[in-house]
Amino acid sequence: MVKISVIIPVYNVEKYLKECLDSVINQSFEDMEIICVNDGSSDSSPEILDEYQKTDSRIKIITQENRGAAAARNIGLDNATGKYIYFMDGDDYLDLDALERLYEISNERNLDLLIFKMANFDERTGKEDYSYSDMPFLLNIGKDVFNYEDFNDNLLNFDVSVCTKFFKRELIEDKRFPEGLIFEDNSFNIDYLLDAERISFLDECLYHRRIRDSSVMTRASKQSSDLIEIYDIIYAKFRDKGLYPEFKEKLFMRKTDAIYYRYTLLLEEYKND
Repeated sequence: MVKISVIIPVYNVEKYLKECLDSVINQSFEDMEIICVNDGSSDSSPEILDEYQKTDSRIKIITQENRGAAAARNIGLDNATGKYIYFMDGDDYLDLDALERLYEISNERNLDLLIFKMANFDERTGKEDYSYSDMPFLLNIGKDVFNYEDFNDNLLNFDVSVCTKFFKRELIEDKRFPEGLIFEDNSFNIDYLLDAERISFLDECLYHRRIRDSSVMTRASKQSSDLIEIYDIIYAKFRDKGLYPEFKEKLFMRKTDAIYYRYTLLLEEYKND
């Protein structure tokens, strides 16, 4: 069994994929498998994956019809064998010592989940913004290992990206992303936070997320209404765990704020819907 499974959904990222793969294969930590899920790319991304696989046997390529990032991550999880799981996107990159540091801390503390920080960078200007994953409430907990009960007042204020999380596979091997929806990280985030018994926070930026005009993150389209269904899934998770009465006010306020924010970003042609 390898120590780390890195799962990378790949969809039409030919311009950025080499930078992403280089940041993984050149990690100071080597005991890993790199599961690249080609999600029906129509550009040269598959050829780039083939080229890299020929020179690095740790790369495993899975090809599927275009089904979205959630489905790609799920099939990556289905095939992962590592003690730890790390997700990243095919147009982003990691610091070259990131996986070594994440593994050492997680292994030493026997963690279910290690949370760290990312920088969003604008591909046009190169300017980086570190505010997305600022979570000062984690710094105030006052201990190295904790669980959601130590920050439950801020449970819904989390950076939900899976790219800033290093998972023990046992924590998430039975969990899956909701397919066919965007904002899928939001419900997956609640699923593992409520189950993780040993969590730590590394107050350092190790991941760099590219913000580009065509990305899902910046697209204000009709699919933004997926957020309503995502929050229905989140509500159901709290009910299943018997926590809904405790969190119902926070859930209502968070859902209302999130939907209103997405509505303000919508193109006019979709607002009536």
